[in-house]
Amino acid sequence: MDAFQIPGLTGLPAFVGALVLMGLYVHFSSKITKDKTLKEAEKRAKEANKETIESMQKHIDSLKERMGEAEKDNMKLKHLFDTVNAALKARGLYVAVDGDMIHLHETHGTSTTIHISGASAEKEE
Repeated sequence: MDAFQIPGLTGLPAFVGALVLMGLYVHFSSKITKDKTLKEAEKRAKEANKETIESMQKHIDSLKERMGEAEKDNMKLKHLFDTVNAALKARGLYVAVDGDMIHLHETHGTSTTIHISGASAEKEE
């Protein structure tokens, strides 16, 4: 008697048993591989998500910094405009800004309206 032969498992029953065992092996090995691949894919997706969030946060911080600088520049320009406007009023020239139009009125009656683009100027008396 051969050491690898089990009595009663020869022929067709042995063949069917071998097929079942191979099927179980393939099923569980593919399941383990699939689970491993899925875990690796989830890990990569989480890392990509984390990197994206970090990148977006850096961009937001940069935009906040630029916005703060723009606000400072805006305040400086407003202060400069107010200073120039006060100096012109002291000399009798009143300046009003309305959208894209600048209205100049002198105390002795002449007024001028200028479009900010500088394309046209109207004199009114």
